[in-house]
Amino acid sequence: MKICMLGWEFPPKISGGLARHCYALARELVLLGNDVYITIPRKNAPKENEVDGIKIVKVDYKFEKKTYTDEVNTIIYKYPKNVFNCIKNLGVKFDIVHAHDWMNVNAAIKIKKFFNIPFVLTIHSSELDRSGGVLLKKSRVLKVEGIGIKNADLVITVSKHMAEQIKNVFKVKRDIQVVYNGIDPAKEDIVRKEKDYVLFVGRLTEQKGVEYLIYALLPIFKKYKKLKLYVVGKGHLKKSLEKLTELLGIKRNVKFLGFVSDEKLVEYYKGAKLLAMPSLYEPFGIVALEAMKYKVPTIISKRAGVVEMLKDGENTILVDPMNTNEFRDAIYRYLKDEGLRKRIGMNGYMLTNEISWKEIALKTFNLYKSLVST
Repeated sequence: MKICMLGWEFPPKISGGLARHCYALARELVLLGNDVYITIPRKNAPKENEVDGIKIVKVDYKFEKKTYTDEVNTIIYKYPKNVFNCIKNLGVKFDIVHAHDWMNVNAAIKIKKFFNIPFVLTIHSSELDRSGGVLLKKSRVLKVEGIGIKNADLVITVSKHMAEQIKNVFKVKRDIQVVYNGIDPAKEDIVRKEKDYVLFVGRLTEQKGVEYLIYALLPIFKKYKKLKLYVVGKGHLKKSLEKLTELLGIKRNVKFLGFVSDEKLVEYYKGAKLLAMPSLYEPFGIVALEAMKYKVPTIISKRAGVVEMLKDGENTILVDPMNTNEFRDAIYRYLKDEGLRKRIGMNGYMLTNEISWKEIALKTFNLYKSLVST
């Protein structure tokens, strides 16, 4: 099958789970015997034109101005034309087009009509989540999401929670397929050497709830004076969060590490006493699985889609991140009990060995076949 996949980021350019999902899914679809082409904005694309058999189609575009409004307008109205022209000029007869998130909706509709092929849309994160739960009825992105859902032959989400949210927001009556994120099994024996830090990995945005983690740790830093919080990731809240730690008098306890390479991130996982994911809204939360892959005990927000795969007290501890006492108690439990850390870390590790991208790709491919054969 010739698959036209429309992405937005691709390793090593990673800001969230979208890049990892598109790469891993495309890689496994190639291993299943398919020809996979994926469009990526040139600024987010790898240097190579082919990676693990995936053909990278680099798309150029630029903003006439640099405000957020200009950026959204460019992505909605101009970028799709460039994507469509790149795909049309390849001279390949595709069997299916699979778009990931709103940025690729209008391009997918053009490609669907040109080739007369099915259109699959995976929604990784909704505008409701990105707006912090405040849904803007006049949002252009919300409108594009609705257009995509209406025109797609199949809609996929990465959690049951998101599927229900999409149904409620857009009044969708048809079935929405749920295909979780996967994880690549560890290629090595995982040897952890715990150091005195709690780890956070993610974008520094309102959605991720980093400030709630900081407040939960505030009295803990006074008791465990050597303990640090390592914050891996970048985002528009970085300066505000740094200022917060300064005002709270814990600047020395919190290290903002910015974006780090995958190799360096593995080192941070292996040394972490625990990973905390305090998201206020999280469609899935692939970081949880990445940490578990390295036997890291985790504290995961009950508001994350990944909790549908987890068991509280068995392979993670689930908390409401806005409940500071509950969040703090979970951290204390881990810090006081090495046995608990090891048990939950090992159980999380065992879970990741059962969740493969190969199975995710096979499920997705079977969905493709059901559309192509009809």
